[in-house]
Amino acid sequence: MAPDLRRRDLLDAGERIILQKGSAATTVDDITRAAGVAKGTFYLYFKSKDDLLEALRVRFIDGCRKRVDTLTAKLPETDWTGRLDAWVDGGIRHYLDHLELHNVLFEAGQHNHGSMSDSPLVARLTELIRAGADARAWPAENPELVALFLFYALHGVVDHIVTSRRTDHKAVIRLSQKIVRQTMGLAEAAARRVTRS
Repeated sequence: MAPDLRRRDLLDAGERIILQKGSAATTVDDITRAAGVAKGTFYLYFKSKDDLLEALRVRFIDGCRKRVDTLTAKLPETDWTGRLDAWVDGGIRHYLDHLELHNVLFEAGQHNHGSMSDSPLVARLTELIRAGADARAWPAENPELVALFLFYALHGVVDHIVTSRRTDHKAVIRLSQKIVRQTMGLAEAAARRVTRS
């Protein structure tokens, strides 16, 4: 089997077992059994279980970034409001669609988040905010801090959806999009003008 496919199989097996048993209870033996490979094969691709967990976190974040990119690819480059809305929509839906996996991979005490400014997802939002500011679609003195602010705010929104058992996700996403637009200084009328230009 090609190395990239073997690595993917190990990641897929690790994800399945971690969802069943939790990250702390999962062993390398569990993962290799589920993948149908020898234990030595695991160490050709990962230094440790923690290394595999980090690869799963990267894959999770990359999946979210790709979802946002798919939505924004359908929009004109100058549709700044639409791009913000797509980032909110894609980010929230990806989190909700993979909530259990997110919670296992990023559970408290198991992962040192550090600064999310290094995350490809936040970096993409920073680029969007910087490009919109350059185009005078909105003001942004510090695009990186604005991106981090929005990222953590939206993370809190998803936590609220989950803990309050809100089932109308579309309504919460629409409200979140409106709040993000307002945060960026886009009043509803101005937002429509920017979208049309």
